Amino acid sequence: MSRVAVLKIGQGSFEQGFAVTLQLREDYGSPIAELEGRLPANLEIESLYLCWQQTFRSLTVLDRSNQHSDDWEVDQHLVTHRSTREDIEACRQFAKALEMNMGAWLQSTAAEGWQKIRERLARELASYPDRIRVVVQAREPQLWKLPWQAWDLLRDYPQVGVGYSFPDFEQEQPDRAIATSKLVRILAVLGDRAQLDLTPDETAIQQLKQADTIFLHQPTAQELIHRLRDDRGWDLFFFAGHSHTEQQTGKIALNDRESLEVDQFRNALREAIRKGLKIAIFNSCDGLGLAQRLASLNIAIVIFMQEKVPDSVAQSFLKEFLSEYEKDQSLYTAVRRSQERLEEFQNLPGATWLPILYQNPADVPPTWQALQGKGSNALPRRSFLPKVKLHGVMLASLLVASLTLWARSQGILQAWELQAFDQVMRQQPIEPIDPRLVIVGADEEDIRQYGHPIPDATLAQLLQKLKQGKPAAIGVDIVRDQPVGKGQAQLIEQLSDPLFVPICSIDSISEKSIAPPQKLSEDQLGFVDLHSDEQQTGNQDSTVRRYLLSRSPNPVATSSRCPASYSFALQLSARYFQSKKIAIAVQANQWQLGSTLVRRLARHSGGYQNLDDRGNQSLIRYRRTLNPQQIARQITFRDVLRNTGEFKSDLVVERVVLVGITAPSIPDLHNTPYGRLRGLQVHAHSVSQLLSAVEDRRRLIHWLPFWGDAIWVLSWSLVGGLILWRFRRLSEQGLVLGSAVLVLYGCCWLAFAQSLWIPFVPSAIALLLTSGTIAIANQIAPKGLVDQ
Repeated sequence: MSRVAVLKIGQGSFEQGFAVTLQLREDYGSPIAELEGRLPANLEIESLYLCWQQTFRSLTVLDRSNQHSDDWEVDQHLVTHRSTREDIEACRQFAKALEMNMGAWLQSTAAEGWQKIRERLARELASYPDRIRVVVQAREPQLWKLPWQAWDLLRDYPQVGVGYSFPDFEQEQPDRAIATSKLVRILAVLGDRAQLDLTPDETAIQQLKQADTIFLHQPTAQELIHRLRDDRGWDLFFFAGHSHTEQQTGKIALNDRESLEVDQFRNALREAIRKGLKIAIFNSCDGLGLAQRLASLNIAIVIFMQEKVPDSVAQSFLKEFLSEYEKDQSLYTAVRRSQERLEEFQNLPGATWLPILYQNPADVPPTWQALQGKGSNALPRRSFLPKVKLHGVMLASLLVASLTLWARSQGILQAWELQAFDQVMRQQPIEPIDPRLVIVGADEEDIRQYGHPIPDATLAQLLQKLKQGKPAAIGVDIVRDQPVGKGQAQLIEQLSDPLFVPICSIDSISEKSIAPPQKLSEDQLGFVDLHSDEQQTGNQDSTVRRYLLSRSPNPVATSSRCPASYSFALQLSARYFQSKKIAIAVQANQWQLGSTLVRRLARHSGGYQNLDDRGNQSLIRYRRTLNPQQIARQITFRDVLRNTGEFKSDLVVERVVLVGITAPSIPDLHNTPYGRLRGLQVHAHSVSQLLSAVEDRRRLIHWLPFWGDAIWVLSWSLVGGLILWRFRRLSEQGLVLGSAVLVLYGCCWLAFAQSLWIPFVPSAIALLLTSGTIAIANQIAPKGLVDQ
């Protein structure tokens, strides 16, 4: 793939210097590097150019026989005279001085940042001498006319050509079908022949192989415009004859009676560009105005002469350029070689500067093979997407949706869906902390003061003080399968109160299970096992999104040292609801909390596919607070034991209290959509969502049945197809498809805000796959499915 070095010349002047940026990128790729610098002031360049231009315009050149001077393309507004040796020598001296001054300017080392630009460009040229081109991007086209070929960096790289562009550009999107052809279609206009010999131009074009050329000899404006609008389109437009620029507007002489400005046939040119016209060559005088106007039409390439040009020079350039280009040299290389061969015209110093190549930066310069539809750089011969018939759109949408749903059912999309779930979860509205919960955590200072594990006597004293505050429930998320120090009897006495929920751990490996404190009723216990999605996604996704409320009997659990049947969060919530006289029951194997039904996760639920659905699991709707680490009021052990101002007995009245370790030095972290949270905090989120579902009508996360998901995915698949059916321009299709994906995401976000999990990833894939399928089908579909 070719590379391009864009030298962006920004604000400035020769009196003040210019701001310069070098951008490096590959064709069709994003920028690889971008460096800023500055070119210093240089008053001599502008004055030397004007002197060279004045003397160059005053020259006359004899033809090859030295018998007449008719090989000039004469500007009728200028008075010409026979050149003298003095004129030629003066022009040569100005050209030499200009090149030397230009070279020194571009070799400046003191200018801010310019040396870094030179060094980076030099490395790029050395690394890719056959695959790089240089584009000078400047708003003032007078900068294009300077002899950039004098740059010392380019001398050792004869394959590297220089082109020019404006900072403002846009790619013209084709919108019409062009008949497939292996020939390069050329429209060659030979205009007013007064004092000109255009036969060599015609011969050079006729000698092109693999070209389908139509010649227009001194046509009328009507004939030219009619030909430009040919339904088959053109690849290359050529003009030879008289032309000139007035006030940045170019004009061509079609015959001895009619001349046309570009704006007078801009609509025909624009139509030709949309049908595939890529290159315009004006082998005529003073074509800068023509190039400027064509650039505004977003053509890819314009080759023109910057000054008055003799027939012999124009003919030589065209012959050499077409010869090199037809050999499949890059466009830039072909132009540079043709420019260099103009040095044979010694009586025209600076003739090598005359041809200028303009390029639209949004396009890649085509090779000769590419114009024929060959090679990796081939241009698409069908320049718009035909309109697939509506029944074809329906069929494609149904097939893609079915394929997407099948892939989803196999778990292929599950990891992406869960990531999308986390993203939407993180974007939910901010909520206040839950006032019904209080977390009593042992921080680092508590660990230093009381030790770790927390002694039984200290823990018993803590629980006694909390109990005096008359909470609804107290959960003790501290392992106590063995005595710790003195005070075990007092601790067991406290924990025997039904107000307390001690913990144990089932664990899938019985040897790793953790027993509860001794002599306590099984109905009082709560298991604290948290289950990540690592096994579900088959990768390193250790995020906790599900919570096991109660377990189903199984051989593994029977061998576990933890006899608890209900989770820590469910036990705490149940005690709270009992204090509020809210009924708890099991309906159809799902928990009924008051009037709220906690929907159980099944094998296929939302984005989960082939889920291990043993036990009663629910999705956790995490509460998004300003600080993800704080879901409720939090105090320390010492606040309670010392009766500091942070703790008063009414702080825990009728609340759920969770007691545990919060010191970072004691590891107990779990990945969640909101980052890494301690197990104690995950349990608090689970308690909070159950309490909020019943008392605040904060809905639990639910999902559509399979048929609902299928309709949703099919609908968006159909949207993707209809976009390709309705919009035919590529730019419109890209914009509308992007907007559709954003709308889809917005719908999923709004639904999730109402606790409904609807599929985003399968729908987006179906939308884009359907549009892509139809785009491909446009090229290969039978006629019955496509409207041309």
